[in-house]
Amino acid sequence: MADEDARWGVASLQRRQHPRLDVSLPVEYVVQPGGDPRTTALRTLGGGGLLLVLPAPLEVGTRLSLTVYLPDNRPLVTAGVRAPRGVRADAVVVWADLTTQGVPDEYRCGVAFTRIADADRQAILDFIAQNRRS
Repeated sequence: MADEDARWGVASLQRRQHPRLDVSLPVEYVVQPGGDPRTTALRTLGGGGLLLVLPAPLEVGTRLSLTVYLPDNRPLVTAGVRAPRGVRADAVVVWADLTTQGVPDEYRCGVAFTRIADADRQAILDFIAQNRRS
């Protein structure tokens, strides 16, 4: 009977507090404390966190500062220079693994927001709602 049970996997139902959207967007991240800013892409965007694709693995529990660049953000004009306005958040890595798509040196990790302004979370939720209808 034990051999028969070994053939069956375990299913996990997850209830999410916020909707998610599979999308590729640029994100800048800084490993805390005091790492250097790096740019990567996210693959899933949600009101509670992101799925990042990285060139090197991060440990679960790693703290990050993030800036996500949503395409519909209005540009910020500072000292006469237009720059994209990013959605900012602090986050923690909650899971990490190697991608299974055969791409060397490409790692995925899920991060959960630990601090995000209400307006920034709402910008994410609005972006998801607009793009889910399309």
